[in-house]
Amino acid sequence: MNKRLLAWPLACTCLATQAVAQEEDQIFELGTIVIEARLFGEPVEGVPGSVTLKYPEDLAVQETVDLGDITQGVPNVTFQKTNADERLIIRGISAYPNALADPVGVNINGVALPVGTMQAPTPIALDQATVLVGPQGAHYGRNSESGLISMEFAAPGAQDVNRVKLTAAQDETFTGSVLVNRKFDNVGLVFALEKEKSAGQVSNLITGDNKGGERDRLTGYAGVSIETDGGTTIALTHVAESEDFGKEQFRYSDGPLATERFKSNYNDRSTESRDINVTSLRVNHEFDGMDFVSITGLTGFDRKFTLDFDTSPLTLGVTQLDLEDRTISQEFRLSSPKDSSAALKWSAGLSAYKQATDVSFNLGAFNTRRDTKIEQDGAALFGFAEYAVNDRLRIGAGARVDHVSSKGTQTFAAPFGTRTYSVDQSSTEFLPKLTAAYDLSAETLLYGSLSRGYLAGGYNYNFANNATNFTFDPEYTDTAEIGVRFSGDVTTLDVAAFYSDIKDKQIVQVIPGGAQRIDNAASVESYGLEAKLTHQLSDAWSLNTSAGLLRSKAKSYQTTVFGRTGPVPVDYFGNAMPFAPDFTYALGVSYDQGAWFGNVVVNGSSGYYFDAANTLKQNGFATVDASVGWRDGSAEITLWATNLFDQNYATTSLRTPRGTLVEDGAGRRVGLTLTTEW
Repeated sequence: MNKRLLAWPLACTCLATQAVAQEEDQIFELGTIVIEARLFGEPVEGVPGSVTLKYPEDLAVQETVDLGDITQGVPNVTFQKTNADERLIIRGISAYPNALADPVGVNINGVALPVGTMQAPTPIALDQATVLVGPQGAHYGRNSESGLISMEFAAPGAQDVNRVKLTAAQDETFTGSVLVNRKFDNVGLVFALEKEKSAGQVSNLITGDNKGGERDRLTGYAGVSIETDGGTTIALTHVAESEDFGKEQFRYSDGPLATERFKSNYNDRSTESRDINVTSLRVNHEFDGMDFVSITGLTGFDRKFTLDFDTSPLTLGVTQLDLEDRTISQEFRLSSPKDSSAALKWSAGLSAYKQATDVSFNLGAFNTRRDTKIEQDGAALFGFAEYAVNDRLRIGAGARVDHVSSKGTQTFAAPFGTRTYSVDQSSTEFLPKLTAAYDLSAETLLYGSLSRGYLAGGYNYNFANNATNFTFDPEYTDTAEIGVRFSGDVTTLDVAAFYSDIKDKQIVQVIPGGAQRIDNAASVESYGLEAKLTHQLSDAWSLNTSAGLLRSKAKSYQTTVFGRTGPVPVDYFGNAMPFAPDFTYALGVSYDQGAWFGNVVVNGSSGYYFDAANTLKQNGFATVDASVGWRDGSAEITLWATNLFDQNYATTSLRTPRGTLVEDGAGRRVGLTLTTEW
């Protein structure tokens, strides 16, 4: 690895040492934060693993936020957001494009989203987001292979606030939101609504309009909670989102159809709509000696799009998708009390779900259509216990037993005829986890962990053509991590090293007949270093910085690609994984003193590949976000900018017979936000 990059954790350590020497002269402290990363309450500095907390004030640079903003600054985490797909890549681990399952778990108010990242609604009433890196199956209801994003929306009655927020940006984006959170005796109520209307930055050279990047979104959140005399709390919350946007955002960067940045050449109108619903019924009760939680979840996800097949003026037809997913889940948890000082802390749970997915994929250019119905049932037992051997040493062990059974049926219609095939799948997995934590001092923790995660097998809904290539098997990830965490009064420092071994990785294979299959034909290793540093420079100034070093490469990767005469076998041994940069970093400086406040955040990345062949590359780049604001009592005004210097970069790229397709990353956006509370 580059020596300058390896020096980063050392530099962070030096900064922390200097900060400790200054602590006696400071009059402020960061304070202790108690979280439930492992279900039982514990200080965040005592968690033996990589954990990052985000709060609304950390995400207030622009008018709305998404998972990319929540994971911004988390080392070795990349968010890929395009008009075709949304994926979080953690330590080089990701699903194949447009998969129906995600190695990254996403929870909202305790309810797992079965489709993962793409199914996440806009967190309009976010109270806290927790980013956990590494397999988390021993702690939560739905399995997660590479990490977990847990978002808690505002609890009904937890605040006494009314808020109105209005934003306008130079790209004709207008956003308005309202939040009401009130408590009446033992009843809490919350209501939030946000409307976004955007023209976007992409214009179509054929039609002359800029509807390629237009967006129209409405998100609502409501909840009610009741506290009984017996110490039971019941909370019912619901998130609903409806979104329509233009998909005319790809362009050719080379070849005869090449266009300039933010210019497309679609002759067929291309649009997409998404409807998301997440309902959570949560019951909490504190018994003598244990806490009980029941979470009942209902989720719905509808996705429909029509897409110009070739992204050009040629008339070759359109591609259409119509997906509906409905899932009901139930989770029961028992854990040691959150305020327990006992040597043994523990948690245990039972979860089950029933999922139904219907998806129709019509590839107009090939005159083929696939109608797929998937019924899936899952159940799991999970638990974890940590024992304090003495005042310094804690040892933990846990496991997950996960069972998934499913039935998939597909009808494939092509010019030569129609056929229907059905395949049942079933798997039961044992996923252990071990941890150790040692307090070197009152402020410094040394920890290590071993864990196994997996991503269940599934169905090839969009490119299968018979029962043989309709299914694929699970993939597995074994991760080892060792780290040190310093938590001082004004400074925190986390440094970790990790190694992940991914076996039976699910990859796309090209097969004759205009079809593809998903094979477990690759193995990958990922390893690297991560560092995060926060420091309160003074009562007004604060510093937040992070860096990640990563090597994610194929140990074996034999696949097929299209050649001039048809599918051609290739070997990608030693190639870097897509969207896995060698180096990422973030540097943020914030100011907040009385009436004036502001921040500047730099996010950078070394170059990375878009494809497993390592032929399409995004060069290294950095973006700068900034804001400055003024408040007077309950009102504040913020002038903000994202990608301040208009850095030109691509969010995705792929090779086609007519040239290289890219989607441009968002350019400079400048806006003004007005907020008032009472």
